[in-house]
Order: sequence, then C-alpha cells, then structure tokens
Amino acid sequence: MKKQSLLSLPAICFLLLSFNGIAQVNFNDYHPLQSKGNVPEDFSIETSQKIKQAQEERRNGLTSKQQKVFVEQVNYTIDDLLKSGLVTYGDEVTTYIQRIGDRLTESDTGLAGQLRFYTLNTNEANAFSTDQGMVFVTTGLIAQMTNEAQLAFVLAHEIVHYQEEHVLDLYDYVTDNKSLSYGEKVRFFSKYSRDNEFEADKMGVKLYHAAGYSSSEITKTFDILIYSYLPFEELLFNKEYFNTPDLFVPEKLFKVRKNEITAKQRYDDQLHSHPNVAKRIEALEKEIANYADWGTVLNYPEQSFDEVRSICRFEYILNEVYENKTIDALYSIFVMEQEYPGSRFLKRCKAQIWLEVMKEETYDYYRFNPFVNFDNPYERQFYEGEISVLNSFFKEVPDEGKVALGLRIIHDLYVSDTTDALMGRMWQKGIEVAAANTMFELETFSKHNFNQAVAHIEAERLAQQTSDSLGEQHKRWDKYETIKNQRAGLTVDAGIDSAKFYLYGIADLISDSTFNKQFEAYHQKVKEKELEEEEFFTMTDEEQMAIETEKFEDQLHLDLDTILLVNPFVVEFSGRNELDFQKSDELEERLLTVVQEVGNELGVVVNRLDRSQLQTMTTQQYNDMALIMRTIEKGVQTTDPDVFMIDLERLDSLKLVYGSSKVMLLSLEHNYNDHINVASGVVFSILFPIGMIYFPIALLTAHTTQMNVYIMDLEKGELVVEKSYYSKDQVSRKMLASRCHALFSQLKETGNEN
Repeated sequence: MKKQSLLSLPAICFLLLSFNGIAQVNFNDYHPLQSKGNVPEDFSIETSQKIKQAQEERRNGLTSKQQKVFVEQVNYTIDDLLKSGLVTYGDEVTTYIQRIGDRLTESDTGLAGQLRFYTLNTNEANAFSTDQGMVFVTTGLIAQMTNEAQLAFVLAHEIVHYQEEHVLDLYDYVTDNKSLSYGEKVRFFSKYSRDNEFEADKMGVKLYHAAGYSSSEITKTFDILIYSYLPFEELLFNKEYFNTPDLFVPEKLFKVRKNEITAKQRYDDQLHSHPNVAKRIEALEKEIANYADWGTVLNYPEQSFDEVRSICRFEYILNEVYENKTIDALYSIFVMEQEYPGSRFLKRCKAQIWLEVMKEETYDYYRFNPFVNFDNPYERQFYEGEISVLNSFFKEVPDEGKVALGLRIIHDLYVSDTTDALMGRMWQKGIEVAAANTMFELETFSKHNFNQAVAHIEAERLAQQTSDSLGEQHKRWDKYETIKNQRAGLTVDAGIDSAKFYLYGIADLISDSTFNKQFEAYHQKVKEKELEEEEFFTMTDEEQMAIETEKFEDQLHLDLDTILLVNPFVVEFSGRNELDFQKSDELEERLLTVVQEVGNELGVVVNRLDRSQLQTMTTQQYNDMALIMRTIEKGVQTTDPDVFMIDLERLDSLKLVYGSSKVMLLSLEHNYNDHINVASGVVFSILFPIGMIYFPIALLTAHTTQMNVYIMDLEKGELVVEKSYYSKDQVSRKMLASRCHALFSQLKETGNEN
C-alpha cells in the first residue's frame, strides 16, 4: 500500500531541520568530504573480535570449514576498506543515504535499524552490501544520478542482496581472490549470479514501492550503469572556453564532430555472470506491472538531493585530479563551473591539473616508475561524447603550447583572487616548472596578444599597400626571415598561423619585469644543475659512486626528534604465495611495537596515527589519517619533481597537532615459499653429502622480505624520503629492530641542507 504523501507540520519541520546541514554547504568555498560524529563500531572493533562473533552464527549452504574461511576473508577485506581512509561516516552524503535506507526498511521489522550505510569515495559507479549488514555507496554513483528515486532503487536492490544472503554465493570468488586493490574490492561484492540479480531486482521493487517512490525511475537507473564510463553530464563543450582578453584559441583546433557514444543495453551475456541490462529491464517491467498506486520521485526536499550530488561531483573532480586524469578533470570542472563559476575549490583543482600538464611536458615524466599509471595521458585515451571535443584540442597543441597555456590559466586564476595564498604558491610553482623546460624560451613568444598581433600585421599590410601605390620598392622576404617568422607563428604571407596561437598567449607576462626576474631565477637554477650533471659525468666511477652514496645517505639525515607514524602496509605471504591475513596482522603489530621501542631507545618521539588505534581514535584523527594516507599514496605514484599542491593548506595545519612536520609510512612484505624440488633432493641425497646441504639451503633462502620507507614533509606536501630495503632474512623481531635502529639513527643526523 502506498505510504501517505501528506506530512504533518511537525514532520515537515523535522525534515527541514534534518537537511539544514546539507543546505548550508558552501560550494564557492568547498572543503573535501570528511567524517563527522562518533567513530562507528564497524570501524573501531578489532577484526579478530568481529570474526569471533560472526563464527557463532551458522550460515546455510556453507560447511563449518567453508564458513571459517569465508568469515575471515570477508571481514579482513571489509576492514581493510574501512581503514583505508576512503570510507566516510556521519557526513552529509552518508546521512542522506542512511535516511533513504531507513525509509526503505522501516516497514520490515526484520530489517528496520539493522543496516549501516557508508560512503565510499571513489569514482567507480557502484554500491554493495556485505554479510555484516553494511551498505556502501560510492560518490561516483551518486555523481551520475538524476534524482533521489534512482538512489532509492539501488539501495533497495542492495538491501535484498543482504536480506537474502546472496553474499554467501560469492564463497568461491572470495577464497580465490585474497589480494585485491581497493578498486577491485569495490567490484568484489558485486559479482552475483544471474538468479541473484533478478531476485534482488524483483524484491527491490517491493521495498521501493512500499517506500513511496515513482515507478518511472526504476529502469532509468540502468542508464547510469550503462553510461557511467562517461562524464557525469553530457554538456556541449564551449569552444570559446579558453578565450580571454589575453588568449585566443582558434575554433578550428577543436573537432567539428564529437565521437559517438557506443554503449548498448543488449549484448551477449553468455560468458558473463550478470544478465545484460536489456533482460533485467524486461523482467523489471513485468514486475512493475504487478503494483499500483506508485509514489513520487522525491520524498525529501529536492534541494537536498541536488546538494548531495554536487558534493559527490566535487569529490569526483578531486579524485580525477588525484589520478591525474587531465581531460576528465578539465571537462568535469567545465561542467560544474556553469553552476558554481566562482568556486575557489574548482579554481584550485584547475590550477593543479594544469601544473601536472606543464610537468608532463617539461620533465621526462615516463621514466621508469612501477607505481605510475600509464593509462591516463590523453594521448592514450579514446573518449566518447562531448569530452572528445576537448581531447581533440589537446592533441593539436604541442608541448610548448601546453606549458604556455598552463602559465596563462594559472596566472589568471591567481589574479582573480590574490587573497588565496595556496593559489599564489601554485602560480610560483607554475613559473618554476616552465623555467625548468629547456625547450621553453620566452624569446619565442610575441609581445603582442593574438588580437594585437592581428591588428599590427594588418597595419603593416596597409602601410605596404600604400607604399606600393606610391611606387616604392616592395619588401622582399628571404628564406631565413621566412623561417624566423614561421617559428614566431607567422605564415609565409606574413599572416598569423592559428595553430601557433599560444605564442601570443602570454604577451603580458613576458613584458612583466617581475615575471621575467622570477623566471630567470628558476632558469638559472636549472642551468646550475645541468652544469653539475656535466661535471659529474667527467668524474671517475669511484668519484661518482662516492657522490651517489653521500646523496643516498644525506636524504635520510633529517635532524629528526619527532615523527608521526601512520598506517603501515604489512602483508605476510605463506605457502604458494597465499596471503595470510592473521599472520599479516601479527607482523604489523610486531613492526609497530619495534618502531615504538627503537624510537624510545634513540630519543625520537614516535606519535602514531594508525588503524590499530581506531578503538580510541577520534573522528578528527580519523580524518587526518585519511588525508595523510591519500597524500602519501599520491606521492608514491608521482615522479619527481612533485607538483601536487592542492592539499598543502590542510596538511600544514597538522604540524602543530602532531608535533612534527614529518610523517612516516612503512610498508613491509614478507614471503615464505619453500619451493623444494623433491626430485633434485633425491638425487642430491644419493650424492651424499650434497643432499645434506640442499634442503637447509632451500629452506633458508625461502624467505624474502622487503621494507619500504616513505617520509612526507607536511610543509612541502611531498615525499622527502623514499627508500627500499630487501633481504633474504626471516622477518624476526631482531631483524626488524636492527633495520629500524639503523633507520632512526640516520634520521636523527643533520643533513647538508640543515
């Protein structure tokens, strides 16, 4: 039966008060999503305790042994996600999701109040429920949605998966896939069978209908899944977007036609676990026909959904910036600027992505780095829809043109709000990056902007025509002057080559004495470094080795007396490269204990901010940990030099809180794999005493241990230490103490720069 749509006055007042916090979000001065309120038990209870409690409840369809494995795997996987810093609780988005979830379950006494809803900050459009009664919704999914009803149906679908214990059917996949990235873990809980999906759709309609929502939005929800690979809006890209009084970008550099969108509802699903979308829609339409008296698209104020979606879209942009997705980020910023043209957050994101563009064109960005994602650069991507128009423009602009564009845009963003100190630092970094580009020469650029250059050339042409009419000698153009003019963006007939529009884009900057002094100062440092490198290559091998060794050691000499230790990443593999969750936990605890003891011994104060302290951690500390973890991860994936500055303001505020500007992340991986060749062992046993030697050697060399040390400077927002240590030793307490003692002893020393 349809729920009453008329609310009493007290109820209306309650709703207005409930959403008041959301309505006050200031998108012109937006701050990234953070958790609020008390830390939920899902975060604070230890994994081992959760497993113990979960084992007490029998699960149909699994043997005792299977249940033991399943419960352990699922709890460790979910807790790893909960403690990653990507999940938020108590924030505006989570509160909104929880309200809709509560509305969907309030008519079912078995479900009411049993589910906890959380926001997962990733651009993947997904939602999933877990065996423990948690439902996760990604910001990427909400960013793609049109209204509240669509979110309600997705939640209803996931609630049914939990209610019907569909997650138990994932047993085989769970046990076969222990080592997953966070992105893979999002998909981990969405690999249901066809029957499970059809059942969740069918029963989800019942919950959705009872909650008073409109039938018109159910099948539209699948459009989100089909087209989620596209930007969250398909908005006509303005080909005059980059034009300003100082910069003119010719329209001909953009594609006339966009690449067509190719996604389809109906495809061959024989080899897929999921049924295709067309089949699910057909089944849903039949189920929808069984109900009457449908409700509305919105059961809460429309403004609340729009603002929650805007939050998710701002987070979407920030994620694209973190992932250095140039085209995606710029197009998303373009879309959101239509609604929030004065947003400082969007301006900073735009400046940051242009810094990355300038860096890519300046430095050897793709030198070997195992952490760099090679799939992001626009040259390697194929885009569909309006975003392909923007991508086509980027393909037409040469390297020096992108650097010039970056300077132009970052400068204009800075000038638009000189009170923004972070933008001022970004502008200085932009000058530094441009000056480091040896191919970027200010002399190449015109002192006239595009319009001034056109007027200047036209005036010269008229003067020449006047001269010709008076019988004066026509000016001759020789080959060498023609070449010079072409390099300066002029055509053979002295017209402007529109493909080199960028040569006229920074005229005001190169005429500015302050800019020139700053540029030259940075450029001089580059020259000095080049001279040092030239001198280095004239040295003997021994001299080079001595210098490299000194640099290696000096990087660790930070004159350190206090450091903040955050979430270590510790994994223990045993047997045939199998991840052992329990041993990983034990190894992590051993590492943390050793670090604390060594710090005490050497007089280094080690403040901790890690997931083992979640039982006593405040929400502010959780937010701080999430920010630091995300920034360090970005630093690890970034090649030198680091130009990522968007978090500097927030990071800088943590120095006083934790008593140090240095943050340490340790990763430790131990693998024990005794691949003893039995046949060889038999042969060696016959050839005594070689056989007596073979087995001990095989066992002793079965250990491999790698420890990585990352230290971030909160003031700079970049990694100042990035070291790896590899050994064939067993990862004993003694071995860890020895390594940490050597490390902290070096960190206490004063370097050449101190």
